[in-house]
Parts: sequence; structure tokens; C-alpha cells
Amino acid sequence: MEALRQKALASLQKNLLLTQQGRFFAAGGHQFRTLWVRDFCYSVPGLIHGGYADVVANQLHLIKSHVDSNGFLPRGLDVTNPKTRVVWNSFLPTFAFPKSYTKNKLKPEFLGEHQTSAFDSNLLFIKACCQLAALTQQPLPITPKVAAELLKVYHFNSEGLIEQPAYSDWQDSVRREGVLLLTQLLYLEVCALLRPFGISPIPATTLEKLETQITAKFYSNDLFREQVDSERLSLDSHLLFLSSENILPHISKKNVFAALKKAKLWQMDLCPGVPVHPFYNPKNISWTTKMVGLRHYHDGFYWGWLIADCHRIAKLMGDTEEAERIANKFAESIYSDAFMAEIYEVNRGLLRPVSRRFYQSESPFTWTSAKWLEALA
Repeated sequence: MEALRQKALASLQKNLLLTQQGRFFAAGGHQFRTLWVRDFCYSVPGLIHGGYADVVANQLHLIKSHVDSNGFLPRGLDVTNPKTRVVWNSFLPTFAFPKSYTKNKLKPEFLGEHQTSAFDSNLLFIKACCQLAALTQQPLPITPKVAAELLKVYHFNSEGLIEQPAYSDWQDSVRREGVLLLTQLLYLEVCALLRPFGISPIPATTLEKLETQITAKFYSNDLFREQVDSERLSLDSHLLFLSSENILPHISKKNVFAALKKAKLWQMDLCPGVPVHPFYNPKNISWTTKMVGLRHYHDGFYWGWLIADCHRIAKLMGDTEEAERIANKFAESIYSDAFMAEIYEVNRGLLRPVSRRFYQSESPFTWTSAKWLEALA
């Protein structure tokens, strides 16, 4: 466990950037050497446990200073267009990217390759602010007015659920659109996290309707479908539900965890960590993702941050044997690696960083490293 912790800390240190505006965390070391907002927000608890609360506070302040005309926070901040950085490091990996963080100012990027906003950024940002305040015993770094403004981008349909455009959440290589479970759960969690700070952004009746609809449309046999019209299960949604006391408290977490452990989604070859099961239809995968050999980027590869969260949840649910199994397999797999990486695949009984001609699994990867620090804490 200490070896994992030290490797996570070393990975974070490598991704700590000195910029014109201060010290901030980039998402990764190569293609993703950008200040990705959602990656950072997911990483906040682990960064705080790693001793970087001051950097977290400054980076949240930087993110908050950029909002587009539709009310969305950026996808990321960089001294160049992040798409340019990805292409450069994919096709010219041996040549250093020409723009410097200390000589050029950070600029926000709001739209991805499919011209969609990061639909989850506002929710994840508010969640990160609440976590910073709770873990450091400091005031909430945003005002009630700012929180309310950031939540205005989420609209409820006639059934009381939130709809999202395609390619707009963290699984943005896939045409995931319409009503997705993860977004509904995130919204519930954010409202619950704001409550101790005296902030109630929407009426209680609206939240009750959302809870009722989630239970009716997504929950059956102790598991949650990711979409109403599909039997696909998503790991992130279950982990989020199991980690929060405030989400759907009428549903037994013990029963859900027991059912999840029996599902193929958890019973992968070596350990849980693959985002979804069954896998997505190839026609719904972005052509650019398939072009660089990553057809299974968001469905067939093991994500380091999800493996860490599975370890954390197993501990939280009192299953120390399963928690140790997951941590031991990951520790064994990365024993010879200098840093923690982004995505892994099975090779000779171990999880090895994905390697393709035009894409190398991002390493070091902040999201993975921070999630392991959070889990180990």
C-alpha cells in the first residue's frame, strides 16, 4: 500500500505545472498536458490528501473565472488549443511541444471535437468546491449565487429528468446522449453536498421527483441501468451511489454491492475497472477514437481511476478481502512502471498501459494517481 502511495505522489509531482498564473495540475504528461476540468475535479479529494490543498483552491478559482455564454465552465485550460497538443504528441511524440506554460497565458477551451460543452463540468466543479471545504474545514469557495448560476444549465424534461447531448460527459468518445443515470446521480449528490452550507438550489419536491424517477426507470434487481432503453451497466454510476450516503437512501447499498460483485461488470479478467458492460455498439464510437486504435477506449480498457475507486468502495462496504485483491493486482501490475497511467489492458496476466501506434496510455495520469491517494487515505 505504501508503494502505491509513493508512486501516486511521484506521478502527481510530475504533473504539477508552473504557469504564468501559478502552480496547477495538468491531467497528464503528454497528449493530455492540459488543465482538464473534469479530471481535476474528480481528483480533488486525492490531491488534498496528497498535501496540495493550496493548489486545489487556486485551480478552482482559475476555473471559476471562465464561464461561456451558455453558463458552462471550460473543458480545459491550456496555452494552446488542447486538440493541437493531442495531435502533436500523437504524431510527433519525440519532439517537445513548442509553447511554454511560463511564457504564454492559459486560455479556456469550451467545446470538444464534436462541438459540445463538457456537460458534467459544472456539477463536478461544485462537488469539488464542497469537498475542499469539508476536507480542509474552510468556507465554501463559491457563493450561493455562483452555485445557483452554475446549476441553471441543467434543465428537467417533462418526466423530471436531465437530458444531455452526445459526446459531452467523461466518456466523450461515445455517443452517449439523452437521459444518463450518472448525470442524475451527480445532480442529487451536488444538491446534498450544498445543503450543509445552507444552499438549496431547487425545491425539495423537484428532488423527490428526480429520486422517484431514477428508482422507477433505472433500478431493478439491485442494479442500475445506465440508460432507460438499455441493459448496459456502468461502473462509475454504481461506485458513485455506493460512496454517497445522500443518494437514494431508501435503496440498500449492501444489496447493490452484492449484486455488482456478481455482475460481469465487476467480474472482469483480473479485477474491476472496465467502464461498462456490455460494450458499446461500434457505430456509436467516435471515428477519431477508432482511427488511433482505441475502439474500446471507454468500454474495454481498464481505467486506473476506476480500479482505485473499486478498491475504495470494497473497503467502504467492509469487504477487505476484495479490496486487498484489487490493490495487490494493481500494485503487481505497475511494479516496474515509473508512474501511474490512464488506461490499461491485460497482457500475460498483468494490467499493462495501453500502447498503440498513435496513442500511448497517458502517464503519469493525475486522475488515476489522485484516486489512489483518496482510496488509500
